[in-house]
Amino acid sequence: MERPEGVRARARRELVQRITDTARRQLAEVGAAGLSVRAVTRELGMAPSAVYRYFPSRDALLTTLIVEAFQGVADAALGAERAVARDDLAGRWTAVYRAVRDWGLARPHEYALIYGSPVPGYVAPEETAEPAARVPLLLAGIACEAWVASMGAGERQEVPVGRGAGGSGLDAGGSGADGSTVDRPGARGSMAGVPGASASTPGGPGQREAAAAQVDDARRAELAAAFAAESAQHTTGGLADDARRLTDFLRVARPDLTLDGIPAEVALAVVDGWAELVGCVSFELFGHYRRVIDARSEHLDAVARRTGERAGVRFARS
Repeated sequence: MERPEGVRARARRELVQRITDTARRQLAEVGAAGLSVRAVTRELGMAPSAVYRYFPSRDALLTTLIVEAFQGVADAALGAERAVARDDLAGRWTAVYRAVRDWGLARPHEYALIYGSPVPGYVAPEETAEPAARVPLLLAGIACEAWVASMGAGERQEVPVGRGAGGSGLDAGGSGADGSTVDRPGARGSMAGVPGASASTPGGPGQREAAAAQVDDARRAELAAAFAAESAQHTTGGLADDARRLTDFLRVARPDLTLDGIPAEVALAVVDGWAELVGCVSFELFGHYRRVIDARSEHLDAVARRTGERAGVRFARS
């Protein structure tokens, strides 16, 4: 049974909350580099010694703000992801992207604190690592579920780790990174190569939808061999070591995930997806999309789809 909060503990919690709220307001005015404990105490009308009891330095105050910001964006992402049906993996992946963007637009100075320029002279302590990892770990969980689901359905996948157009290392005609061609039944949405199917599949809407799903499955299966070679070609040396290390980290950080049979390169695809998410939101918040992209929410959804598919999340064909 949880013990009730005592008067002294409540007073301490409320004072710490006032200090951090004031510090967040100052972030908007002077930025992280200009934040000082003394300025916070002046605004609160308190003696510096009273605040230093809880935050002995500017770095200690910054660390609290950083941890709370990481927890805030992760809570927003998790809440949005949990609101989507569990079997809608593409919807869950996209919900994380949208939630991070919404949180950043609503709290630009907190977003800048954790994803913007480093604060001069500040070195983040280890306690910031766990909250910072919550969003990418959430994406990793979705990707792993997608791979488990695809393996259970008898599909065979490989991560497209090439850095060409679309991220797959294959062009629309099926050419590999080395210029070789790949026979791709079902490519470009045709029925070619699908047993019992043709471009003019008869039947009602249900039969046509089933045939379309069969095409999609066949396309993914046929790409597997090409992606396997692509993965082996690009994920070598130190990058292969990174992929294995990240997978080992996932086993510890998310013991609930099933990782057996999932290529280590999935972890790299998730990191790419996380980096592109932060990059898109940062470009928008810091003005880099001005006169470049106006349809920013639609653009983010397109990026979510591309990165999700690269990580193995299956999106409906539009």
